[in-house]
Amino acid sequence: MTTGHYNHSMRRRIYKEDIIKAGMELMFLNGYGGTGIKDITEKIGIPKGSFYNHFKSKEAFGLQVLEYYMEDAFNKLNELLADNTLEPIERLKTFFQMTIDEQNMVYKYKYGCLLGNFSQELSDVNEVFRKVIQTYFHKMKDHLKRCIEEARDKGQIKTEKSSEMLADFLITGWEGTFIRVKAEKSTLPIENFRDVLFSDVLI
Repeated sequence: MTTGHYNHSMRRRIYKEDIIKAGMELMFLNGYGGTGIKDITEKIGIPKGSFYNHFKSKEAFGLQVLEYYMEDAFNKLNELLADNTLEPIERLKTFFQMTIDEQNMVYKYKYGCLLGNFSQELSDVNEVFRKVIQTYFHKMKDHLKRCIEEARDKGQIKTEKSSEMLADFLITGWEGTFIRVKAEKSTLPIENFRDVLFSDVLI
């Protein structure tokens, strides 16, 4: 076996998921428009041809990045909001605390939410993305709505506003706080929204 062949055989094989993860990190930091296919292939050390073996276009890749991100987000959301060891109102509070902890300890106020980032950047210019983003927002709202309804049934939420309206308000405010988090380099906007939500809106 030649040295060159040995080195090649020892290289870690690059899988489709590796490309998605690399592209997702770049799109978090630079946006969809600011991330080129060359940026992705150079980051992970593969030729462009390997990229196109898995994805027919940048748009197709971006949609799979968003799907990968949202699948993980929904898995976490399902696990939290269906946790019967916590009262439903506590699950909603934990939803915010998890976000605050991730921003402080993992993301360092840089990433925000990919769904929100793509919504701001692409909804006005790409109808395919807009429809997919809309579907994910509705799905997220449905998850939160069920938990809100459970909290209402237990007397933990007393406002007469509909559960659907409250879930919609929660998502809109939560997504909006990420814009401020990036600008302020602090989770204070999320904390302030959370405090008003649970002390004034959901009572």
